[in-house]
Amino acid sequence: MRFTKVRDSILKAAFNSADVFCPNDIASFTDSSIGPIKQWFWNFGNGETSTQRNSSPPHYVSESNITYTVQIVVKDSGGCSDTAIKIIKTITNCYT
Repeated sequence: MRFTKVRDSILKAAFNSADVFCPNDIASFTDSSIGPIKQWFWNFGNGETSTQRNSSPPHYVSESNITYTVQIVVKDSGGCSDTAIKIIKTITNCYT
């Protein structure tokens, strides 16, 4: 009898960032995905994208209170993928 090994690696997209960014804050997003990742795709919700694991900080305009949907998609060599999404907000004033 022949057994086929069931895929035992886990692919899980995840990233860390602040929830709110004040004017002049540097938006930082750190990949914390796990698994045998071969490709990364970031969409920062502001028209900027990246295929780097940890990209340069994207630019957000803080002229008004705006929410952005940020997502990361990770893929392994077998074509499996997973996506993580987070809503962030830029605000005009952090001093109340």
